[in-house]
Amino acid sequence: MDISTQQQEDEAFKKFMEFHELQLYGIRFPKTLERKLFDKLRQEVFDIGFKVKIMVDQEEDRVDLQCAAPSLKKDEDVFLVDHLWTFKQRDVLKVLKTNEKLLERMLNIVKHSDKLDLPSNPYEKPRPSLQEYLASLTPETKEYDFDDYGIASLAHLPFSPLTEQVSLFNNNIENPGEITSYLLDLPNLKALWLNGNPVVDNCVNFNQIAELMPALEIINSKLTARAGAWAMLFYAKDQ
Repeated sequence: MDISTQQQEDEAFKKFMEFHELQLYGIRFPKTLERKLFDKLRQEVFDIGFKVKIMVDQEEDRVDLQCAAPSLKKDEDVFLVDHLWTFKQRDVLKVLKTNEKLLERMLNIVKHSDKLDLPSNPYEKPRPSLQEYLASLTPETKEYDFDDYGIASLAHLPFSPLTEQVSLFNNNIENPGEITSYLLDLPNLKALWLNGNPVVDNCVNFNQIAELMPALEIINSKLTARAGAWAMLFYAKDQ
């Protein structure tokens, strides 16, 4: 690695720590591993399989995690676990049917777990009709959930100027003009989901739509070039 490249890496690490230092301190992450964490995140190194192995004890009906290396000392290394899910729960079955790699990984994860029958949720509310949902919206609404309503046009959806999130999973939007006409001018729109709409596959310039929206940080579960603290906190809020 030449000097200029090393300087760029050092500067990138400095910015990484400026953003994440308080977070790492909060979980008592060892300072000696901060640079190693940064390097593995940059290079997407998922190497825990080379250091440990899963041992299935059928007699005791349990699974143990055993070190595969000669030794593994405290604070010697850090391991990453990549995220499998980047879509909504209601799309789980559909995604597993169409993504063989994800299905294989999930089977490997759950094959050592006991199967449990999930109880029904007594607090679960029935999903409102589109008309009922529209009636619940106010001029102060910032988050819109229009998933699975069979929507083909945005013309009659009352988006407020305060809109930050619009979810339109699994609808029938085909014309990119619907997006530019009714969403492009929303000044605070930070997240937009159009997964499962024909426009995503049929519009050759679909990815350029995100570039036209001044505040958009997330589109179809992916970060845009404008992604910053808001997008990071959005994905971290449930952790």
